[in-house]
Amino acid sequence: RAVGENAHMVDAAGVSVTPDSALRVASVFACVRLLANTIGSLPMFVYERLDRGKRKAAEHPRYGVLHGRPNEWQTPFEFRQMMQSHLCLRGNAYARIVPGVRGAVDQLIPLHPDRVDVFRIDNGRLGYTVGRPDSPARERLTQDEVFHLRGFSLDGMKGLSPVSLLRETVGSSMAAQSYGGTLFRNNARPAGALKTPNKLSREAKENLRATWYAAHGGPANAGKVAVLEEGLDWADIGMSNEDAQWIDFLKLGASDVAMIFGV
Repeated sequence: RAVGENAHMVDAAGVSVTPDSALRVASVFACVRLLANTIGSLPMFVYERLDRGKRKAAEHPRYGVLHGRPNEWQTPFEFRQMMQSHLCLRGNAYARIVPGVRGAVDQLIPLHPDRVDVFRIDNGRLGYTVGRPDSPARERLTQDEVFHLRGFSLDGMKGLSPVSLLRETVGSSMAAQSYGGTLFRNNARPAGALKTPNKLSREAKENLRATWYAAHGGPANAGKVAVLEEGLDWADIGMSNEDAQWIDFLKLGASDVAMIFGV
């Protein structure tokens, strides 16, 4: 059971919005990838402060975890990239702190935010319940056992998910993108209509429509020269108001998404 922000949320446009489905919006994907790759590529060193200046403390046990290898299967870049992606989409990123040969922090094991919940215990510190992907059982961890990165927060316990808060904006972009796919998939006309002085039967109309779509339908046939016969004429319609508004809306949606992520 998802306890995080990935539960289905339906916006005013009737689109199901989750952090995962939001990634199918090109502008969301571009923003998250840019931030994750940028943060992931930054070096992370441990320094020792000296009387004059500082130096890299390569002998410090945290140095190997943060700069070398955070766990047994991820590089530092992959770990930071993943954590930043979780932070962008869900407002929180978690990693379990595992002790070992390198001391109290030997490994940082990423935890999926959808399986983590945060609560406050009696002494004011935080506790965490973590679900397992292959079991309904849940494990309780203390604040000292979890590395928690919070995004913008109102309670200091848990970050706010940008996708959840602004699902109307993201959902509208998803709906516009879906509409665009349908528009190009079904667009069997070079912005016009066929006219004929003859009265056509329903079967003749369907045959003409099917023949026209086979020759000119879809983006692969865009711009092909049409040959008209049997008294057919072409009436230029141009782009509809709805299509023009769709293009403007796509531009506005991309700007809004970029603003959400501060890109």
